[in-house]
This record gives sequence, structure tokens and C-alpha cells, in this order.
Amino acid sequence: MFPKLFEIGPVPVYSYGLMLGITFLIGSALFTRELKRNNLDENIGVTITFLSLIGGILGSEIVLYP
Repeated sequence: MFPKLFEIGPVPVYSYGLMLGITFLIGSALFTRELKRNNLDENIGVTITFLSLIGGILGSEIVLYP
């Protein structure tokens, strides 16, 4: 697998980040679909997905902070 897939201007797009983003979107869509299937509120799924994204970013920064 190539580490850098392509560049958009000066910004490189790395394969790991792209695959992680695609996985996050697919997981969010599946979670929302399961909420619909079980007759639950879909907005809860969007809120949980957003909070998990923010929590993941903050958690990774806290772990890396010396």
C-alpha cells in the first residue's frame, strides 16, 4: 500500500487517513441504519458519531502530549 496516495495542491492525502475516514463514514451509516431498523431516533446516532469523533481526536492528542 502506498503511504501517500495523491496531493491536492500542497496537501498530501495519505492512505491510512483516507481508509480511516471511509471506515468511520461506513460505521456511522450502519449505526444509523440499525437505529432506524429498531425504531429509535436517528438523531441520537448522529450525536453519538460526532461525539465519538471529537473524543477520538481529543483522546489521541492527550495521549501524545508529553
